[in-house]
Amino acid sequence: MQKKLIIGLALLIGIGIAVFAYTAINKQVEEATQTVQIVVLQTDVDAFSSISPKNITTKAVPPNIVDDFTVTSPEQITELFTSAPLYAGKPIDIRNIVDPKEDMQDKQVVGVFIDSARYAGVTEGDIVDIYRVDTTPGVSSPCVASNSRVLKIIDDKGFAVQKLAKGTVTEAGSPSMPHIVYLLINPSEVPFVVQGSVEQEKTHLALAKKSKESAPVLAVGAVE
Repeated sequence: MQKKLIIGLALLIGIGIAVFAYTAINKQVEEATQTVQIVVLQTDVDAFSSISPKNITTKAVPPNIVDDFTVTSPEQITELFTSAPLYAGKPIDIRNIVDPKEDMQDKQVVGVFIDSARYAGVTEGDIVDIYRVDTTPGVSSPCVASNSRVLKIIDDKGFAVQKLAKGTVTEAGSPSMPHIVYLLINPSEVPFVVQGSVEQEKTHLALAKKSKESAPVLAVGAVE
């Protein structure tokens, strides 16, 4: 009698384990086969660049990588601008999408020469003040533009600098140093900043990175 009872308990435990395993496997299979359609880009897009409808497509992904900020409809990003670099095939965070009329306003894009000592470790999307640095002893360094935004950094070969920690790495995958920085500038400050597009012996531009926009500093006269 006792032997039959033990056998019966063993069978019940075995059946319970089998049912649990079957349920767990079915749940995993179901989760693995469920997908959600999200919007992705076909090619990389730089910060503060327009998103073309031709560059937009959709992709099926597991539900666990989608949240409230994931773009799921092309209408959410069509003809808008990016505030940070976006990468092909990757989920798009709606917080990195801006309306150019509201965010860029009437600002202009200016490219200036820069070196490793004066670019202040900035990355795309950072807010900076721009100073004119004069190497003449005793001459101060006035601010020529405030609350400018970094759009892109390239090296001397024209490759975008993608990573700036522990040295710099370009999109070509080779170590490099920043050479030109593209900035979003207020129109009234452009005449003072464009002088940085000409390499000079005694005068240079330097960037001062900020955590957020602050009260503008009035630009001073341009270099003679």
